[in-house]
Order: sequence, then C-alpha cells, then structure tokens
Amino acid sequence: MANFALLFLITCLSSSDRYSFNNGVHRFWLYSTDKPHTPSSQTKPRCEIQIGGYDYSSGVWQFEGEAYIPSGTTATSIMQVFGGSFRATTIMLRVYDDSITVYMSPVVLSNTYN
Repeated sequence: MANFALLFLITCLSSSDRYSFNNGVHRFWLYSTDKPHTPSSQTKPRCEIQIGGYDYSSGVWQFEGEAYIPSGTTATSIMQVFGGSFRATTIMLRVYDDSITVYMSPVVLSNTYN
C-alpha cells in the first residue's frame, strides 16, 4: 500500500449530529427536514466526506460502502466521484423510486428500500 496522508473533510449540518467514526467505520445520516450543509447552499440536505491523499488520474480504484435507503426516498444522490472528463463527476449513484441508478439511468439495483 502506498504511503498516503489522508485528509477527511466532513461537511454536515453539524458533524456531531450527522456523522460518527467508530471502529474504522464512517457513518452519515440525514433527515428530509435537515437544512443544507452550509447556510448559503441552495441544495437539499446533505453530508459529505472528502478524502485527500487518494487523488488519482489513472489506474483502478475501489470504493466500498453501504447505504440504508428509507422507503419513499427519491431523486437523491448517495455517492459521487468528482473529476469527470465530460461531466463534473466521474460517476454519481442516485436513488429514484426504489432503484439505484447511474445518474438517471441505467438502473444498477432495484428494490433498495429499507
């Protein structure tokens, strides 16, 4: 493994209210009634982690994570990687009506609620 210096930048409504790190696991959670991550943001509620030190421009990298998607969630991003050549992101996984999609299509996983 390469010797990387990691930088974790957490932005949430309040880090202690919506983020925890225990036993090597980063956990975020949001509620539909939460405010955006900054007072000036026009986005819906969100929480982000930026991991520095693993910046790349070639090769193959793997990200692994779990997400709990409550019933009724739709039009919501659950993961994105910035730095695309044709878009602002390389990939964005979104939830639409009980399915996870890459951007708006294709569907990559159905029956995701609860």
